[in-house]
Order: sequence, then structure tokens, then C-alpha cells
Amino acid sequence: MGTSRSTTTSTPKSSKSWTSKLWSVLRLDWLRPRKKRATIAQPAGKPPLQQREGNASSSERPHTPAHKAVNSQVYFSPGNDCLDAIIAQIHGARKSLDICVFTISDDRIAEAIIACHRSRVPVRIVTDNEKLLDQGSDIERMARAGITVRIDRTEAHMHHKFAVIDGRVAVTGSYNWTRSAAIYNMENVLVTSEAGVIAGYAKEFERLWRELDEF
Repeated sequence: MGTSRSTTTSTPKSSKSWTSKLWSVLRLDWLRPRKKRATIAQPAGKPPLQQREGNASSSERPHTPAHKAVNSQVYFSPGNDCLDAIIAQIHGARKSLDICVFTISDDRIAEAIIACHRSRVPVRIVTDNEKLLDQGSDIERMARAGITVRIDRTEAHMHHKFAVIDGRVAVTGSYNWTRSAAIYNMENVLVTSEAGVIAGYAKEFERLWRELDEF
């Protein structure tokens, strides 16, 4: 019987060299640190929307070509968070301050409004005709200071609680602009730069301003 010889097929040198180089490239790529997925940048600052955060929670839209960043802050009482948020917005007014609230009897808010008026910022107030007669109401005091006030003359209440500042910020919520709301009540205030919200409140204010009587 003839002796069988085992034969081996050798890989061509050029093929082996190519395979080795490919493996080295893949191995280096695998070991290379992976970059984190880029995140959309959030607005860095919180313009006069929130000069004081308190217990506020925020919701911010990212910058995109479709819309500008929106800043929104929510505040709660009892405590001074709602009060401080309202006063911060009043102090931040530069072009206009339109206030439409059920009542104003917190002297701290009234003083901020009067100071805004004295700094030559146009101030307009819409309020309820019955609540201005309450003990402690600051409406008459602000009217004497030269602020234009308009009131409803209906059996129902003008029960809104909102303000529009410079046409760029809206303040709204359940919070009555009273001292008791800060001390005792469970209330909320929303401060937002959402354009659609601001436009809606501005439109309602102008409607009431046309229809209601001057105090």
C-alpha cells in the first residue's frame, strides 16, 4: 500500500497580511472610547421670569429653528413663593404692565405696582367692582396714584387672575393678590413666556379694557 501524504493548503501571504490589517483596524475601533450622544442645549438663563426659584419646577423647550425657547415656572402657597414671583415680574416690567385680577389687597404688591407706574411704565388694571369695596383693598389707592383702573358693573364677578408684562410674559393661576393667599391658602402661580398663552391673555385683556367702565 502506498503511504498517503497529508497536504495543507497555505493561505497566500498577501491574503494573510490583508486579514491581519483588517483585524487590527476593527480591534482599535472597538477599543476606542465611544462619544456620548449629543443632547439638545437647554436655555442657559431664566430671564426676569424667575429671579427667584423658591420651590418652583421648570419646563423648558429646547432651541430649535421652529420656535424660541419657552421658560415656565410654577409657584405654590402658602408661603412667599407666589408673592415673590408676582413682584419680580412687576419689577421687571419695562414697556407695559396689564393687570386683570379679582382683587388686590396685599400692600407689597400694590407698592410694587405704584413704583412701576412712577417709573413711567404704562400700567392698566382691570378688577371686580365689588371687591374694590372690601376693607384693605388697594384699588382706590392705586387709582389716586394715577393708575388707570377699569371695573365691571355686572351682578357676576370679574374673577380673572392674570397679568401680561411687556407682551412677553404672562402671570396667571389661582392665587388672589391678597396677603391671606400667601399666609393661609393653597394656591398656585404660573409664569410663562409661551407666546400663544401670552397672546390669549393679551387679547382677553384688551376686550375687557374696551368693554368695562373706568373707575
